[in-house]
Amino acid sequence: MDALVPAMGPLEEVLDAIMELQHADFGDVQLYDASTGTLRLVVQSGFADELLTDFRTVDASDTSACGQALKQGNRIIVEDVSRNPGFAFYRGIAKKFGFRAVQSTPLIDRNGARLGVLSTHFRRPHRPSERDLHLTGLYARQAADVISLVLAEQRLRESEERFRNFAQNSADVLWILDAESKQPEYLSPAFTRIWGESQDIVLGNLGRFLETVHPEDRQAVIAALDAVLQKGEVIVQEYRIIRPDGSVRWISDTHFPIRDEHGTIRRIGGIAKDVTRYDEPLVYVIDVEDGSREQRILILQEAGYQVKAFASARQFLEVAPALVPGCVLLDTAGSPEGGVMFPKELKARQMNLPVIIVGDYNTDVRLAIQAMKAGAADVLRAPCAPETLLTAVASALAELREPPRASDDAQARIGGLSPREREVLDGLVRGGTNKTIARELGLSPRTVELYRAHLMERLGVRTLPEAIVVAASAGLIPLHLRDV
Repeated sequence: MDALVPAMGPLEEVLDAIMELQHADFGDVQLYDASTGTLRLVVQSGFADELLTDFRTVDASDTSACGQALKQGNRIIVEDVSRNPGFAFYRGIAKKFGFRAVQSTPLIDRNGARLGVLSTHFRRPHRPSERDLHLTGLYARQAADVISLVLAEQRLRESEERFRNFAQNSADVLWILDAESKQPEYLSPAFTRIWGESQDIVLGNLGRFLETVHPEDRQAVIAALDAVLQKGEVIVQEYRIIRPDGSVRWISDTHFPIRDEHGTIRRIGGIAKDVTRYDEPLVYVIDVEDGSREQRILILQEAGYQVKAFASARQFLEVAPALVPGCVLLDTAGSPEGGVMFPKELKARQMNLPVIIVGDYNTDVRLAIQAMKAGAADVLRAPCAPETLLTAVASALAELREPPRASDDAQARIGGLSPREREVLDGLVRGGTNKTIARELGLSPRTVELYRAHLMERLGVRTLPEAIVVAASAGLIPLHLRDV
């Protein structure tokens, strides 16, 4: 109902027009909530607010005029509630509200879905004329159109919010390219971590993005985008990028078309995953004391670890987006509170780096507990033995090698589909329509449409692009496209 607040003005105008047309004394508009099976009051005129307290939400399956109108999909007219035996149960309510007659017209959208009920009430026995009822029907259709538009906008916002949440928390880069201008119009936050530079530099500038691609792979990336745009194909390719620090990373990128309701490709979407293999574990040492910093570097290097050192947490955070995966060893000497703030800062920046805190927590164990709650992988009391330090580092890196993957949820959802739903999804991922998929599977387009609706419900998505994102995250790419 909150989403309908902007639409209250038009609904109030429609209700006022119908009340004036029918010479009604009271009126209201109720919306149907299928999830709860109730009718919720959103607009009313003439009734005292204190009388409505217990009637703002009512059971949609009751035998009142509004309940019957919604259930039957037809207008219900009660000319005199005191003489209508079917309304006997509600005579006390009618008396309390001061009406003797009521008409309820269902609000039905152009696809036949029942959205709610518009009712008018009269102090005396009354039946509106056929002309008035005909015009009421036209007004009711107008109200249904207003409600349908607002609900569609609400669903779009919810869909966008789900996509935004998915993208914000994904370890992979989700990107969208405008088909006409061929310019990037969206990049998820993971871009900064993997590419090592700001999204703003690349947004709206495909040329700048292509500059990050290794010269030997650049033409293949351009060809893949053209294939998606011209042929509507789904392409999975690997290419290299060169980061600002000169390091090279391998990217596995899934490109797919995003079509409008007419089947025209309006955008190209993609999911880019960092598939670079890191043979040597990396440990980042942060320690303000030169002596202890050098000592820990030596211990770690002798154990076979690659080490990069920083003299302060601020120095580390300045270059953190460009760093490869590893674990952080933070000495909080002189500032025990840093053990709490640093893990929180990494989490806020969406950086999956396990942090080991080393500090003097003998005098205040509470800070050690708070550091663990803030996200620290381990807390060691200084001074700590080399064996203790190496055990903590090995444990943190082992956790890093098997991080929770965004694809796990997608694979679980895909696993819940039936074999036929998987076949339909495979066809959709290949850019097929209901008709082409039906022809391939020997089904009717209507049957494919039903399978499509079921699989999207099971995947928890509302649009085809969202379904393709889930499929690609789960690795569900048609076999004949894997080597494209």
